[in-house]
Amino acid sequence: MKAYYNLDGAGDTLFVQLMDLDKAECNWTRIEGITRITEKETGKTAGYNIFNPSEYGSVSGKGRIEFNAGLVELINTALARNGIEESVEQE
Repeated sequence: MKAYYNLDGAGDTLFVQLMDLDKAECNWTRIEGITRITEKETGKTAGYNIFNPSEYGSVSGKGRIEFNAGLVELINTALARNGIEESVEQE
């Protein structure tokens, strides 16, 4: 799993990558304040774009950021508050 954040470059948006896919292999669905990215063929979640993640916890950095317990909690809080019945776990 990978996570990227850059307030200056992309605004208050957290990009969460769960699997490596080309854009042509993905579908995007906007659910409240999150875009869920899925693999076209299987429907499996490939990642999320979480808008305004600072509303769910503390996030900072520029570029790839550490996927730690605090970030996992923030992501899972954001998913739950936006009605997405999924969660991520730290590797």
